Amino acid sequence: MGYGYLNIRNLLKKARNGCDLCLSTIGFKQSDRKIRSDAHKFWHNHSATDFGVNSHWKGCGIFSQDDDRWMSIGQRHLLMLQRMSFSLNGSLSSPSRFSSVLEWGCGGGANAVAFGGGADSFIAVDISQSSVDECLRQMKAHGMGNGTGIVVDIHQPEKVLSSVGQVDVVICTYVFEVLPSKTYATRLVRLFHDLLKPGGVALVQIRYATSRKSTQGRSWGYRFGFTKMVAFFLDEFWLLATQIGFRPGSIELVPNDETVIDERYAYFILEKPASID
Repeated sequence: MGYGYLNIRNLLKKARNGCDLCLSTIGFKQSDRKIRSDAHKFWHNHSATDFGVNSHWKGCGIFSQDDDRWMSIGQRHLLMLQRMSFSLNGSLSSPSRFSSVLEWGCGGGANAVAFGGGADSFIAVDISQSSVDECLRQMKAHGMGNGTGIVVDIHQPEKVLSSVGQVDVVICTYVFEVLPSKTYATRLVRLFHDLLKPGGVALVQIRYATSRKSTQGRSWGYRFGFTKMVAFFLDEFWLLATQIGFRPGSIELVPNDETVIDERYAYFILEKPASID
């Protein structure tokens, strides 16, 4: 019975992937605003059984009964920032201690409990009030009282600028692949540049595309394939960041991420130059 269920599930998955590829190949698209509205509904459906695991909440899904796995997310990203910062010629004065950190897409707080301990202030940003609340709850549970939260309007993310001063570090992981479009992703990269102090850095993770059409993102059906919405070629994202004004330092690839069971992740360290060369 179990094997039969798995076989049927795999067949349905293959059929859906085939349908996805066909629709993407013929250029089927939905408007950016339609996809944004669908994304808003998706991440505000807190009663959905998979909301917690999709938002990386402690104790949910693959993290149930495995707190170490959940904690390892933020610990890995902190070590990654510390390691990759060496490619920035010392721009980040202390990769272990920060005055201010802002996380875009805080989810359940796995990054917050790792970065928050080394920050004077930590700003948790998400489109979901529930995730912001859970993130701050986890910070307090780990003895951190330096967190503040902001719920962002998915249609107008730039409004955050009016309520946040410039920060030293921006982190954004497991977010870009679920954004509504590349156009929206470009808005966020520009926003991150505006949020950073001169000399500040951003650690941004994307899903990278390959020559296979099925890896290159889609422009429709958010709730049926929310993790497949946006993918960049590596040089494409590097050039985008450069055009906006960042100085990319390095890229770290994670072809298979066993912690969250996913694939084709690329981490970029991006510096906002302290001065124009």
